[in-house]
Amino acid sequence: MSDFDIYLDTENELKFTVAIEGAHEANVRSQFILEGPKGINLCFEGRPDGGEIAVDVPSLKGMLREGLYNTRLEVIVDDRVFTPLQMQANLKPAIKVEAVVRTAQKVAGPVVSAAVVSRPKPLIESPAPPVAVPAPVVTPTPTPVRVASPTPRQPAPPVSRPTTAAPQVRPASPARKANPLDSLLDSLEDE
Repeated sequence: MSDFDIYLDTENELKFTVAIEGAHEANVRSQFILEGPKGINLCFEGRPDGGEIAVDVPSLKGMLREGLYNTRLEVIVDDRVFTPLQMQANLKPAIKVEAVVRTAQKVAGPVVSAAVVSRPKPLIESPAPPVAVPAPVVTPTPTPVRVASPTPRQPAPPVSRPTTAAPQVRPASPARKANPLDSLLDSLEDE
């Protein structure tokens, strides 16, 4: 635990109350000693200030690091050294700002964009191109062939046909187109 604080980045003024008996104030000198690392001591001269000793400690930033250091006040009277105070000082910055990096992943949401596209209308509208419709493919369905049983045939009665009448012509169906297979099918049906 420290007895007092010394700020590293500002100038400090320390005051000590010291009572000296048996000597004139003119023969008294004082110094404040801060024991640094590796046996290096910093010494600051004190000046009398109405019954007190004032010591100015400049900024020690860059010379010492923050932490606890041993200090002492030495009073020199007629070439004799007295150490009335030995203390521990805490060296620290006057204002300390710390920042910690905290990372967070940002969740990317969907990105929506839109654009207006305008096309000039043609002055003359062109008719739609004709659409070619393929003709339907007609595949003849085979007619089943009947095989006669091996029974004896009886002669069919004679059919009388008028001879003066014109031969019968079968009208072509409008759904079918002329196909060479049609005449073959017609001949099979007549039999």
